[in-house]
Amino acid sequence: MSTPFRAAVVVAACLAAGGLAWHNRALLQAWAGAAQSAAEPAAGPLRKCVNGQQVTYTNAACPAGHKEQAVTAAPVNVVPATPVPKPAQAAGSGPLLHQVLDVKQDTTLKDKMMERAIDGGR
Repeated sequence: MSTPFRAAVVVAACLAAGGLAWHNRALLQAWAGAAQSAAEPAAGPLRKCVNGQQVTYTNAACPAGHKEQAVTAAPVNVVPATPVPKPAQAAGSGPLLHQVLDVKQDTTLKDKMMERAIDGGR
Protein backbone atom coordinates (compact mmCIF):
# COMPACT_ATOMS: atom_id res chain seq x y z
CA MET A 1 0.00 0.00 0.00
CA SER A 2 1.26 3.43 -0.84
CA THR A 3 1.45 6.22 1.72
CA PRO A 4 -1.22 8.47 0.09
CA PHE A 5 -3.60 5.50 -0.07
CA ARG A 6 -3.02 4.74 3.65
CA ALA A 7 -3.68 8.37 4.51
CA ALA A 8 -6.92 8.30 2.52
CA VAL A 9 -8.01 5.11 4.30
CA VAL A 10 -7.24 6.66 7.73
CA VAL A 11 -9.15 9.84 6.86
CA ALA A 12 -12.12 7.81 5.59
CA ALA A 13 -12.12 5.71 8.78
CA CYS A 14 -12.04 8.84 10.96
CA LEU A 15 -14.91 10.38 9.00
CA ALA A 16 -16.93 7.17 9.30
CA ALA A 17 -16.31 6.97 13.07
CA GLY A 18 -17.28 10.62 13.47
CA GLY A 19 -20.46 10.13 11.46
CA LEU A 20 -21.38 7.07 13.49
CA ALA A 21 -20.79 8.97 16.74
CA TRP A 22 -22.88 11.91 15.47
CA HIS A 23 -25.70 9.57 14.46
CA ASN A 24 -25.71 7.92 17.92
CA ARG A 25 -25.01 11.10 19.94
CA ALA A 26 -28.15 10.73 22.09
CA LEU A 27 -27.04 7.29 23.20
CA LEU A 28 -23.51 8.54 23.88
CA GLN A 29 -24.87 11.46 25.95
CA ALA A 30 -27.02 9.06 27.98
CA TRP A 31 -23.98 6.88 28.68
CA ALA A 32 -21.92 9.92 29.67
CA GLY A 33 -24.70 11.14 31.99
CA ALA A 34 -25.00 7.73 33.61
CA ALA A 35 -21.24 7.57 34.15
CA GLN A 36 -21.21 11.07 35.66
CA SER A 37 -24.14 10.40 38.00
CA ALA A 38 -22.51 7.16 39.15
CA ALA A 39 -19.33 9.08 39.99
CA GLU A 40 -21.16 11.76 42.04
CA PRO A 41 -22.40 10.83 45.51
CA ALA A 42 -26.15 10.96 45.90
CA ALA A 43 -27.58 13.77 48.00
CA GLY A 44 -28.54 12.55 51.43
CA PRO A 45 -31.24 13.71 53.80
CA LEU A 46 -31.11 17.12 55.45
CA ARG A 47 -28.88 17.19 58.52
CA LYS A 48 -28.62 19.81 61.27
CA CYS A 49 -25.03 20.18 62.52
CA VAL A 50 -24.46 22.14 65.75
CA ASN A 51 -21.21 23.44 67.24
CA GLY A 52 -21.95 25.74 70.19
CA GLN A 53 -24.11 28.58 68.82
CA GLN A 54 -23.19 27.80 65.20
CA VAL A 55 -25.82 25.82 63.26
CA THR A 56 -25.15 24.44 59.79
CA TYR A 57 -27.61 22.58 57.57
CA THR A 58 -26.18 20.15 55.05
CA ASN A 59 -26.99 17.00 53.10
CA ALA A 60 -23.55 15.49 53.78
CA ALA A 61 -21.86 14.30 56.95
CA CYS A 62 -21.43 16.97 59.64
CA PRO A 63 -18.03 18.71 59.73
CA ALA A 64 -15.50 17.80 62.41
CA GLY A 65 -16.43 19.25 65.82
CA HIS A 66 -20.15 19.45 64.99
CA LYS A 67 -22.84 17.21 66.47
CA GLU A 68 -25.74 16.05 64.35
CA GLN A 69 -29.21 16.85 65.67
CA ALA A 70 -32.63 15.98 64.35
CA VAL A 71 -34.27 18.53 62.08
CA THR A 72 -37.40 19.40 64.08
CA ALA A 73 -38.85 22.34 62.16
CA ALA A 74 -41.48 22.24 59.46
CA PRO A 75 -40.26 21.86 55.89
CA VAL A 76 -37.12 23.82 55.14
CA ASN A 77 -37.39 26.13 52.15
CA VAL A 78 -34.41 27.31 50.16
CA VAL A 79 -34.96 30.52 48.24
CA PRO A 80 -32.60 32.35 45.92
CA ALA A 81 -31.04 35.58 47.09
CA THR A 82 -32.76 38.81 46.15
CA PRO A 83 -30.77 40.54 43.41
CA VAL A 84 -29.48 43.97 44.34
CA PRO A 85 -30.41 46.56 41.71
CA LYS A 86 -27.67 48.74 40.30
CA PRO A 87 -27.94 52.39 41.30
CA ALA A 88 -29.46 54.52 38.57
CA GLN A 89 -27.48 57.52 37.43
CA ALA A 90 -29.39 60.60 36.31
CA ALA A 91 -29.24 61.26 32.59
CA GLY A 92 -26.71 63.85 31.58
CA SER A 93 -25.07 64.03 35.00
CA GLY A 94 -21.35 63.89 35.64
CA PRO A 95 -19.47 61.07 37.31
CA LEU A 96 -20.90 59.68 40.54
CA LEU A 97 -18.03 61.04 42.64
CA HIS A 98 -18.83 64.56 41.42
CA GLN A 99 -22.45 64.02 42.45
CA VAL A 100 -21.58 62.76 45.94
CA LEU A 101 -19.04 65.48 46.60
CA ASP A 102 -21.25 68.10 44.94
CA VAL A 103 -18.29 69.25 42.87
CA LYS A 104 -19.22 71.65 40.11
CA GLN A 105 -17.44 71.56 36.79
CA ASP A 106 -15.60 74.74 37.76
CA THR A 107 -11.97 75.27 36.78
CA THR A 108 -11.22 77.77 39.57
CA LEU A 109 -10.76 75.01 42.13
CA LYS A 110 -8.51 73.14 39.73
CA ASP A 111 -6.50 76.32 39.03
CA LYS A 112 -6.05 76.99 42.75
CA MET A 113 -4.81 73.44 43.33
CA MET A 114 -2.36 73.75 40.42
CA GLU A 115 -1.01 77.05 41.76
CA ARG A 116 -0.59 75.54 45.23
CA ALA A 117 1.26 72.54 43.80
CA ILE A 118 3.54 74.76 41.68
CA ASP A 119 4.24 77.24 44.47
CA GLY A 120 4.98 74.45 46.91
CA GLY A 121 2.15 75.29 49.31
CA ARG A 122 3.27 78.86 50.10
